[in-house]
Amino acid sequence: RFQIEELQQLDLAHFNYTALTEEHSQLAHLGEILTVGHQQLDVLYENDEMSINRLLGHSINALTDLSRFAPALESVSTMLSEAHIQIEEASHQLRRYMDSLEADPKRLSWLDNQIGIIQSLSRKHQVLPEQLPELAARLEEELANLTHSSERIEELTAASVTLLTEYRKLADQLSEARKEGALKLQTQISTMIKELGMPQGDFIVGISPFEDETPRQQGLDKVEFLVSANPGLPPKPLAKVASGGELSRISLAIQVTTSNDKSTPTMIFDEVDSGIGGGIAEIVGQKLRRLSHNRQVICVTHLPQVAAQAHHHLFVAKNNQSEMTSSTVSQLDEQQQIEEIARMLGGVNITENTLAHAREMLMTGKLEKSIT
Repeated sequence: RFQIEELQQLDLAHFNYTALTEEHSQLAHLGEILTVGHQQLDVLYENDEMSINRLLGHSINALTDLSRFAPALESVSTMLSEAHIQIEEASHQLRRYMDSLEADPKRLSWLDNQIGIIQSLSRKHQVLPEQLPELAARLEEELANLTHSSERIEELTAASVTLLTEYRKLADQLSEARKEGALKLQTQISTMIKELGMPQGDFIVGISPFEDETPRQQGLDKVEFLVSANPGLPPKPLAKVASGGELSRISLAIQVTTSNDKSTPTMIFDEVDSGIGGGIAEIVGQKLRRLSHNRQVICVTHLPQVAAQAHHHLFVAKNNQSEMTSSTVSQLDEQQQIEEIARMLGGVNITENTLAHAREMLMTGKLEKSIT
C-alpha cells in the first residue's frame, strides 16, 4: 500500500515521462533558445537591410528581368521564388514559437522535483521510468488480491469446479471417440499387416484410464499400440514383440492406412521387406507406391519385386579401392534399371530369360502405376 501511495504522487493517469523531460529541457535552456532564435529571426527576415528574405527578393527581381533575354534563367528564378516562400513561412513559424515562450521558474522547479522523484522511484524498483505506471497497476492488483484473498479463493474454487466438470465432460467425449476410432483403425491395420506377410498378426489399440484423474491436455486415456505376431500369444507392446522387419511392415501398414494425413512430406523405409519374398514382396512394393501418391517415399531394398514398383531407381555402390571407403549414388536409366532388376533376380550370371523377366516386372509396374 505504501509503494502504491508513493507511485500515485506521480499523477499516473496523465504520466508521460518523455513529455516531462522535453519540457524541462526547454525551460532549462530557455535563455539560449531565445537568444539564438531572435538572432536567426533577424538574419532570416527582420533585418531590413541584410536579411536573407530581402536579399533573396533582390536576386529574384534581378533574374526575372534577365530572363526576358535569357529564358534559361526562368527555372532558376522559379526555384528561388519557392525558396523565398519557404523562408517567409519558416520565419513566421519561428516568430510564433518565440512569442509563445515564457520564463516560468516555478514550473521549472516543479519539473526538477517531479523528474527527481521519478528517477528515484525508478532506481528503487529497478524499472525504467516509463514502466512506473505498469508497476503501479501490478502492485494495485496484488494489493487487491491480498485484501480480498478469501473472496478470491472462493471465486477460484468455484471456477475450478466448473472447469473440471467441463473438462471431464470433454474428456469423456474424447474417450468415446478414441474407442470408436481405435476399433476401426486396428481392424484396418490388422488386415494390412496380414497382406504384408504377417498372416497371424493382430494389431490392437489399447485404451485404458490413467491411475489418477489429474487433468491432462490429451485427456484421461493412456493409449498404447499392441501387437500379437503369433496365435495364442497375448498382445504386447509393439516395441517389445516385433522384430526389425516386422516393425517396418507394421509401420508401413499404419502409414498406408492413415495416408490421408499429409503432414509428413518425406518418409524413409530401411529394408521394410526384410524376411519376405515373392508375392508378399510385390504387395509391399504396391503399398509403398500407393503411399507415395501424396508424399515422397524413399525405400532401401534388396528385392526386385519392390524395386520394380519405384518411380525412380537409385543405385548405391561402395568403393574400397582406396584407403578410405566411399559410397556413390547414381540414378539408373531404363536400360540400367532392367539390368539391375535382372541382377537382383539372377545374381552373378544374368541370362536373356532373367533380363526378359526384369523387363516384364518393370512393364507390369509401369502399367499398374498408370492405372493408379
